[in-house]
Amino acid sequence: MIIDSTLTIMENEEKLKEMIEQAVARAIAPFLEPRKPVLLSREAVCKRLHKDKSTLYRWARSGYLPVTARIGAECFYDEEVVRRLELGEIMQ
Repeated sequence: MIIDSTLTIMENEEKLKEMIEQAVARAIAPFLEPRKPVLLSREAVCKRLHKDKSTLYRWARSGYLPVTARIGAECFYDEEVVRRLELGEIMQ
């Protein structure tokens, strides 16, 4: 009887461990996948941050607000970086 209950506990413990590992894997999966940036135009960033185009140019040159993509002469910025600037999470 003791052997049977010990085996049952061990089986349940293994099942529980497996269930926890699967739940953790599902929970962290979205954070492990590469994020596709949402791009904002220079004009949209100027409006959101209440800044002039020349300020964005200086920030891009200094690396404070990097240009994420260029199409011809048009610059595009990562929306997440702009959001963090708005919230004050990134300081000069």
